[in-house]
Amino acid sequence: MSDEDIATLESGDVFVESQSKKSKDGINSGSVKAAIDINAPPEVVWKIMVDCANAPNIVPKLKKCEVLESSTNENGQVISDTRLHVFSLSRLWPKTKNEFSSDYIYPQSIVFKRVGGDLKVMEGRWIFIGIDEGRKTRLFYESKLATNIPVPRFMINRALFKDTPKILKNVRKASEQAAAIQSISLTE
Repeated sequence: MSDEDIATLESGDVFVESQSKKSKDGINSGSVKAAIDINAPPEVVWKIMVDCANAPNIVPKLKKCEVLESSTNENGQVISDTRLHVFSLSRLWPKTKNEFSSDYIYPQSIVFKRVGGDLKVMEGRWIFIGIDEGRKTRLFYESKLATNIPVPRFMINRALFKDTPKILKNVRKASEQAAAIQSISLTE
């Protein structure tokens, strides 16, 4: 990231860079890179990110999140899972299903990849970097996606450029609220 990009984060804004393109077969695809600074430790942000029940409050247009299977390590910590997300993009568009697997390295990264559903490509990662001596988190996001069917390019652009900052801001809001509650309970 450039100094200007870091200054954007430090000012409280979201850094986002996206692009979309049309393939020879008429399928639109895109990629996005984004980041946000969050006033909560990585462990708190992590809990928000892996909370499937709360995911519809974080991700615009997500109607359902279901963990289909998961694997744990010897300490009982989830190290990977497969999830189903169901989206309702608009009243005129049928519901979209996305099945993906995620590999977890607590509390540093989540790497995800499509395993089924209505998307042709969906892969990426979340990176959690502790800043300010671990009291804050710089959350990075990278993703690529492509549909199996021709979807208007504006929908790809909206999902990447407009919805990504909303997701990051929702993660920040939920994480900072959780950190404040945790701080209050620790002082009582």
